[in-house]
Amino acid sequence: MNRVLNIKGFLNRYYEDVEKKSAQLSFGIINILFLAGTAFLFFLFIQNLGFSRIEGLLAGMLFLTSFFVITYYTLPLVDSAGCFFVMSCFYALQAQNIFLLTVSFLIGVFAKESTFVILLAVFFTVRSFRWKAVFACLPGVVLYSVIAGGRSGEPSGYNIFEIITAPALLQQNIAAAFSDFSWFTLIETFQLMSLAWIFFFWGLLRVKKPEFIKRQLWLLFLPFFVPFLIGESSVNRVAFYIFPVFLTVVILGIKDVLD
Repeated sequence: MNRVLNIKGFLNRYYEDVEKKSAQLSFGIINILFLAGTAFLFFLFIQNLGFSRIEGLLAGMLFLTSFFVITYYTLPLVDSAGCFFVMSCFYALQAQNIFLLTVSFLIGVFAKESTFVILLAVFFTVRSFRWKAVFACLPGVVLYSVIAGGRSGEPSGYNIFEIITAPALLQQNIAAAFSDFSWFTLIETFQLMSLAWIFFFWGLLRVKKPEFIKRQLWLLFLPFFVPFLIGESSVNRVAFYIFPVFLTVVILGIKDVLD
């Protein structure tokens, strides 16, 4: 990217620590592209559920202006890439696109482990497509297990499969999460949707949901117990990955209130 855009030449005129700024800018450009792609797929996803273009644009705006997107997804982290592949998998599930699901899940699990949430989403899809989706995700699961299993002894830690299959390690992580629990845990949970929680509960309790979203509502319990599997009191930055479900419910709430 430096060779194409001559980033260092531009930064030399304005900054001293050019190497650091160059890395941040390169990462920023990549993250913005992933975020734009995520918003576009969310727009298509919303339209496929029967919403209008205006409602699709509103959904994209809610995603791009969400707390965790603004705070973390433009930093030199892999969250924007992980979020993109999760959104791509949700779109593929909703559209029942086997090829897109296979490619998105295979690449996504290596971009961010949180892409494994799609395995649960697959379980909640309609029965006629469920097993096709399972086989579509199988290459990603197998390849990840082989590669991640080969480096499990490294200082980087354990992968999610090792955690849930080792009772002693799982117990240790649960204890660590409880000891780390604080008021910040509740604050971060609120930041997941901020004031949009009002429209979320309105849409959840009062509005009829599209069949696909209705089936995926069980995913909303994940932020409340997954942290204890990995030894953290809160993982709402990653829990935001299921935004296609809860932001769709928010849109339903907003639409009903305005109507």
